[in-house]
Amino acid sequence: TGLSELQREVESLFERKEELGTELRKRKRDIERLKQVRMLREYQLEELRRAELKEGEVEELEEAIERLSHVEALKEGINRVLDLLYRDDDSAYNKAFAAGRILEELGRFDRAIRPIIENLRAYGAAIEDSWRELIAYEERLEYDPEELENMRARLSFLKELEKKYGRSADELLKFKEELEEELVLSLIHISEP
Repeated sequence: TGLSELQREVESLFERKEELGTELRKRKRDIERLKQVRMLREYQLEELRRAELKEGEVEELEEAIERLSHVEALKEGINRVLDLLYRDDDSAYNKAFAAGRILEELGRFDRAIRPIIENLRAYGAAIEDSWRELIAYEERLEYDPEELENMRARLSFLKELEKKYGRSADELLKFKEELEEELVLSLIHISEP
C-alpha cells in the first residue's frame, strides 16, 4: 500500500510536470507571437512616422495638382472674366455705372428709384472687389513642373500607403496614434519567462 501510494504520488507529480511543461510551451508561443506582433507594429509605426502624414493632405494635393495641371486654362478664363467684368468698354461695371447714372437722373423725379441706385452702386463695388481678387489670384498662379511632379509623387506614395493599410490617409494618422499607445502598453505586458 505504501508503494502504490508513492506510485500515485509520483504519477501525480509527473502529470503536474507535464501540465506545467505544456503551459510553459504555450506561454512561450504566446510571448513569441506577441513579440512578432510587436515587431510588426513597430515597423508600421516607423513607416507611418517617416511618411509624415498631415490631416487632409490627400485632398489638398489632389486640388493643387488639378490647379497646377490647368494653370494656362485658369489664366485664360480669368482674363476673359476680367474683360467681361471691368476691362472691356461694354463690361458689366461700365454698364452698371451707365445704368446708375440714368437712374440718378430719373431719381430726381421719383424717390422710389433711389434704393435701386444704391443696389447698382453696391453691384459696381462688388464687381470692383471681384476684379481685384481675380487679379491677385491670377498673379499667384504659376506653373512649376518640378513642384507638380513632387506633388504627384507624394500623392502616389500616400495612395500606396492607403492601399497597403486599407485605410485613408486621415485614418492612418489615427492608426499611428493607436500604434503608439498600443506599443507603450505592450511594454508593460510583455516580459521574458
